[in-house]
Amino acid sequence: MKWTLFLLFANVLFAGGGPRLFYSRSFPGSVPAYFQVTLDRSGDAEYREAPDEDDPLKFHLTEAEAHEVFGLAEKLDYFKHPLESPVKVAFMGTKTLRWEDGDRKSEVKFNYSEDPQARELVDWFERMGNRPSIASNWSARPSTTGWEC
Repeated sequence: MKWTLFLLFANVLFAGGGPRLFYSRSFPGSVPAYFQVTLDRSGDAEYREAPDEDDPLKFHLTEAEAHEVFGLAEKLDYFKHPLESPVKVAFMGTKTLRWEDGDRKSEVKFNYSEDPQARELVDWFERMGNRPSIASNWSARPSTTGWEC
């Protein structure tokens, strides 16, 4: 009986504690000026237009989509290294990518990156952020003209 209670308590304690990705873009003067998306490994995601928004828009990516996004984070060493390009470009908003896994967290902020994996990951999150009205039916698929949602 004690083991059953211990396992039940441990399961409740660690539920929802798996790895999570966070992306935000802050770009004053744009619409919206700020948004953030959080994504867990299961594909559950939340979209907010303010860090303290109480009622985020919730949506779900397929297992394959979530696997691809998390794979890009892994290729980027979970954001432990700078991504900012040394090339001078116009300001396109401060982007933040963060990896959270229990007590382990790593984060990088940048305006523009030349790293192909970083650009692809930002594209994923930007598509999620640009489609809040249909996010409940989210499914990104490649097409001949780009990505369709």
